[in-house]
Amino acid sequence: MRQLCSILMVTFLMSLHVSLSQVSIETVPAKQDEGIGYTTYTVTPKITGNFTASVFFRASSPTLLGATFTFEPQWISYPYDTSTAMKVVAGGATPPGNHEIIVEAYNGPLLVRDTCLLTVIYSPGWQVFTTANSPIPSNEITCIALDKDDVAWIGSTGGLTRFDGSNWTTYSKENSDLPYNHVTSIAVDSSGGVWAGMQDGLVEFRGGTITTHEPRDVSTVVVDRTNTTWYSARSTLIKFGRPTSTYYTAENSEFTGSPNSIVFDKNNTLWTLGGIGSFLTTFDGTYWTNINSAGLDLDYEYSAQRMDVDNDGNVWVITYRNVVKFEGLNHKTFKRSRSNLVFPGSTSRMCFDHQGTGWFATHADTAGSEGGFGRFEAGKWWFYDMSNSGLPSNKINEIKVDTKRTVWIGTNKGLALYDGSLPPTGIPTSIEQDTVESLMPLITSVAPNPVSGVSNITLTLVAGLHARMTLHNNRGQEVLVVCDKMLDKGERIVQLDGAILPIGAYVLRLVAGDVVESFAVIVSR
Repeated sequence: MRQLCSILMVTFLMSLHVSLSQVSIETVPAKQDEGIGYTTYTVTPKITGNFTASVFFRASSPTLLGATFTFEPQWISYPYDTSTAMKVVAGGATPPGNHEIIVEAYNGPLLVRDTCLLTVIYSPGWQVFTTANSPIPSNEITCIALDKDDVAWIGSTGGLTRFDGSNWTTYSKENSDLPYNHVTSIAVDSSGGVWAGMQDGLVEFRGGTITTHEPRDVSTVVVDRTNTTWYSARSTLIKFGRPTSTYYTAENSEFTGSPNSIVFDKNNTLWTLGGIGSFLTTFDGTYWTNINSAGLDLDYEYSAQRMDVDNDGNVWVITYRNVVKFEGLNHKTFKRSRSNLVFPGSTSRMCFDHQGTGWFATHADTAGSEGGFGRFEAGKWWFYDMSNSGLPSNKINEIKVDTKRTVWIGTNKGLALYDGSLPPTGIPTSIEQDTVESLMPLITSVAPNPVSGVSNITLTLVAGLHARMTLHNNRGQEVLVVCDKMLDKGERIVQLDGAILPIGAYVLRLVAGDVVESFAVIVSR
């Protein structure tokens, strides 16, 4: 809640030939209560005499860093019989206390000021850190990693910062052996080592020593379930080793290069997202599998964003308008048109806390709208942005959750911490009526599997639908049409003849209506 008080201060230049008493502006109401995120009030010019030019408006504040001030309309013409609405968007980055706002009406030598006080009350559950109130070197937070003790390592365009909840330590090119200040990715291993990807290399922090291992652009760093560090450097995937690392390229593997994201599932299988010519690539240590985006029924084919792994070890993939959940190679696609899992804006990040709550971040568009973050639990989701939370910006670059359920949110206007253990606020939206599962035809089983001769594929349909079922090899190529016809509601059997297929791993793909589902199949003899 904020309160607004007005104090009138007028300046004037004699060249206008208008008396001082005839020129002023007024902001009303003198006091105003409103929700967190923005303040709207009215500015009225009071000009009489022989001044007939249009009056323009602007505002500023020495302490509301990063705040925006907009006027609708931006100017008022003679005879000044209307007012303009000024909206102040301060967001969660605003420290509690009193902040002066200077509102100005101007045109040429005319300059009239009305000085107001904005009183900001503390927002429960939120903390925001910026360059104005903390030692972080930049407000552009690019990545965050949390160690086993919930110590945060925060990457930004100004360097790497360690924050244990009380103490800050910042490393930069200027005060340490860091080769570059722009941090692109961070990972923490189980022995306390911190790995940072930068434009000038892979950096390891260990025992107070900073070591640069890879003198080239590193985009993604991750630590697998055996405490081995992996990273991508342009078109190469590297498994770090001492003294020798292993390099995977298109020449010696199925790795397709330049992934947006790398994760490891519950079986320690490597997943890369967004390579060249392939949507997803998996590597179990022996075999590579490429998954083409055409088989996932995405709203936008080339829209890979990020991945994360939930508490059950399932891989969740987020794209521009979809969320895809993989249980092994079996998947379900949640479409924006059919499910509220995908929040407004372009979904860009996701993570899961230890209680299974999903936290989704979205990018704002160029006008700053639609961005924010969402909370998904118990079949419902809540969406938050600057208008109903303490967020300093709707553009979110990173989101992580620690063991205390504190949500760490990196934005382009600072670092925000939200107490995720608090009950959700606002009106939730249920996905139970709209979810893909409630309308989805399910591949109940493939038996026998592995397949050597004829196997029965059992489907459970909640409605009569046209079903197209195809089989794809590990390169994502369609090799067989299993079924392409109308199927009635209920349990249905479709047969697959494995005798005509080469030995290997395949993915069975079912498309029915808006729904896509896949199932892993092994052909053996």
